[in-house]
Order: sequence, then C-alpha cells, then structure tokens
Amino acid sequence: MVGVIGVFYIASLFVPLISPYMQFPLHIVRCGKLPIAGSNFSAAYSYYTPDSDYYKITAFTNRYFCSEAEAQAAGYRKSVFND
Repeated sequence: MVGVIGVFYIASLFVPLISPYMQFPLHIVRCGKLPIAGSNFSAAYSYYTPDSDYYKITAFTNRYFCSEAEAQAAGYRKSVFND
C-alpha cells in the first residue's frame, strides 16, 4: 500500500495542474521554511515572498526558491503586488 502511494505521489509531481501543490512540501523541507513562490504565467516571471498578503500556491506557481537572490538569479522579479 505504501508503495502504491509513493508511486502515485512521484507521478503527481509531473502532472501540470497539481504538481505545484505536490512539490510545495518538498521545498519547505529543502528550504527549511516557506519557499518563495515564482510564476512565469503570461511571461511575467514574478515571485511572491511568504510575508506578502498575496502569497499563495496556485496552479500557475511553477518555481520555488529559498531566497530572493536565488529567484533574481533565475530571472524572476519581485511582484508589484508583493507588500
């Protein structure tokens, strides 16, 4: 049973509409805190920090970063809606 759940979880990491939600816990562990959420929706390449009122994980969240420097190095910019 655990093996079936593991296979389902690994497969879900690659399904476009649910993968952002499934990857989120992995990045919490990797960063040791809530990760910065990045999106390239509509070619905006923007990110939100966890302290923002607009921070949320959606189907359009496709990158996670541990620091703002990491996000900026990847070509993302802080969202204008970030507080």
